[in-house]
Amino acid sequence: MRLKKLNSEELIELLEIFFAEYDLIAPFKVEQGRLNRVLFRKIRQNNEIPSIYLKEMPETTPKNFILPRDERLDFERFNSEREENENSLARAKTRLFFGVRSCDLAAIELFDDVFLDEDYLDPFYESRREKNIFIGYSNQILPPNNFQKELEIGYFDHQLAPAFIYEDLEARGREHYWLKIKAGYQFSKDVEAHLDNLETGEIGNLEKLLNDWEDKFTGETDFEIKNKLPFPEKEVFNQVDWQEPTASCLGCGVCTYYCPTCFCFDFFWDGSIKNRAWDSCMFSLFTEHASGHNPREEQHQRWRQRLLHKFSYHPQNYNDKPGCVGCGRCIYKCPVNLDIRNVINAVDKTIDKGGQASEKR
Repeated sequence: MRLKKLNSEELIELLEIFFAEYDLIAPFKVEQGRLNRVLFRKIRQNNEIPSIYLKEMPETTPKNFILPRDERLDFERFNSEREENENSLARAKTRLFFGVRSCDLAAIELFDDVFLDEDYLDPFYESRREKNIFIGYSNQILPPNNFQKELEIGYFDHQLAPAFIYEDLEARGREHYWLKIKAGYQFSKDVEAHLDNLETGEIGNLEKLLNDWEDKFTGETDFEIKNKLPFPEKEVFNQVDWQEPTASCLGCGVCTYYCPTCFCFDFFWDGSIKNRAWDSCMFSLFTEHASGHNPREEQHQRWRQRLLHKFSYHPQNYNDKPGCVGCGRCIYKCPVNLDIRNVINAVDKTIDKGGQASEKR
């Protein structure tokens, strides 16, 4: 493992080299009407680099690039282009995602489990995952409503990121960035040459800093998932009062569109070409049959599906890994402040009572 210390100017210089070597994608604060939003986007010009914004958790994630919202599934053209340009992939620039939170890296790992399964390989997803590098990021501000630690996702590292950068927001004016690079990992030649000229950091100092941050985060959250995942479907499907904690839901789908792990989609045809687009289990038409029958007519039934998919069905199928990474976006983006943690608490209480039936279904 290598550890480097950087100040703001040195970080910008490093990012400029990244920009020259890779397709650099990073978070920016952008104005959209009266809103200031933090979004990942591709950097097109060198002078954009100083405007990269890392302090707050971005609203969007690498999901928007790896599993795009709308996609043409033209298999004939896709296969033809891959055969004709079999060497172009080697020449193409690698995409480097800079400033990715650990919970969002866990979300990409979840997608890999689903879409790179050898029995159900998605070639379109595979083609977008072939040349990507992720550099993680953390500081001492816990994102709002975050509960990733309850899902056993650490704040300061992830196996998908060969490097992680830590920003000490209280150390302005001196070297307040720490760059940790995993043992054996090598960037491009120019990047490595630049890294050799940076100050080497003391691992003990970084470990103390991260321990202090983790203690701070622990004191800022009291949410707890009391029962082991996966939740037992038979004990909670009809027994939980799903209506009470979800009654305010509008069915707008905001939670699923901001979720870094939701991957439900719909197919539609444009002439002879099949297309894929994000969909949401919160929509009333999501499960409607051609006959007009809808097995989930009520919104609380859709919430039951959402909750059990993430905390029962997905972990059953993927080695106990939940289909949620605890990022908290669905909570602070909900227009009626519906909190998924309250729904989890309702399930926990039902399990603790031995599956006591609710009067409401």
